[in-house]
Amino acid sequence: MKRCLAVLGSVFLLFAVASSSIAATVIGGEVDFGYDIQRSITYGYAKLIAENRINDGLTAHISFDFDTIEKQGMCDQAWAELYNRYTTIRVGYWHFDVKGDVRVISPVTIIGQTATARAEIQHNCQARIDLPISESINLMGFLTQQPAEEELLYAGGISYEGDIWGAEAIYIKYDSSVWADPAVVLNAYLIPFDSTKVYLHYGLSRDCYGAQPNAPTKERKAAIIGVNYDSFDLPVYIRGEIDLYKGLYDDGNTPWGLVVGYKFRNGARLQYDRYVHAYGEDHNTNIVKLIVTF
Repeated sequence: MKRCLAVLGSVFLLFAVASSSIAATVIGGEVDFGYDIQRSITYGYAKLIAENRINDGLTAHISFDFDTIEKQGMCDQAWAELYNRYTTIRVGYWHFDVKGDVRVISPVTIIGQTATARAEIQHNCQARIDLPISESINLMGFLTQQPAEEELLYAGGISYEGDIWGAEAIYIKYDSSVWADPAVVLNAYLIPFDSTKVYLHYGLSRDCYGAQPNAPTKERKAAIIGVNYDSFDLPVYIRGEIDLYKGLYDDGNTPWGLVVGYKFRNGARLQYDRYVHAYGEDHNTNIVKLIVTF
């Protein structure tokens, strides 16, 4: 916790130092309002973002958000990024995810006794380094410490990003002295037509039941196929995803999700989110909302 506070303070200090170049600070955000059909309650979400490009090689970013359903308001991200033509280094607190283009379903791909099972890490202060090999190929390394233990969680990967297709492979390791097993993630995408992307996410990890190295384990898999259509010429956009595995429970639902939206000319969007969760009906999403970005 002290480390997180130190990093947050450092990012605030970067903004203070950059006050003389306040014209470079970009303020933005998002406001959502809608109705949660699943819970029969109104839904609200707000996010405020400030980003300052301090100079040609240093950027600082901070954002806050609040969700009326989860009743949570917090510093969502706070990081500083140092970059040049050879490398990019980011330190701070942000959403590090390995789910590729997946935006609706929550895949189970990350191992660790306190690591989230949503293919996303935001537990503690983090560091990431990107090393571009070429215009299309990039090497990545990631490191963080679990908040409740002294063990480290780290990841490494390689990715290719082209105009028509791309792919990446990521290896994740939870460095536990009691028990550890790596997770492997593969992501790929294909753009067969303009404004249309088809993508795949595959993740494999294991849960350990017990504190001994030979304790029984449960294999977790995610194999998500998705398609996204979003055109500059048409106001309607759509995204659909389905998980070929059933997530945490073998006898649960087959997870699938759908997002359908309409873009107004003033920048606002009307959107419907539907997500059938493997856990059961209590975890499903069924929301109609108006989204305004600024």
